[in-house]
Amino acid sequence: MEFAYKIPLLGTFFKVARVKKHFNTMMRLYDATPSEMREYQNMKLREIIAFAYKNVALYREKWDEAGISPDDIQTVEDLSKLPLI
Repeated sequence: MEFAYKIPLLGTFFKVARVKKHFNTMMRLYDATPSEMREYQNMKLREIIAFAYKNVALYREKWDEAGISPDDIQTVEDLSKLPLI
């Protein structure tokens, strides 16, 4: 998909599609209940934690030393399990 961004018209189409997707998500969240908002935040937190573990060697090393895996972090309250870096 990265190649598509190098083709002017096609790249614009994909960028607009991504912006529209994020806009639609934000509109859904605008009317969300507090529990729906919290679930969305926790879902995004899990995505960020998984990405960091997979792509940042320092985080992976420190979390492995502490015996923490991305699956151990499910909610904001679980962030206290992570070692300070």
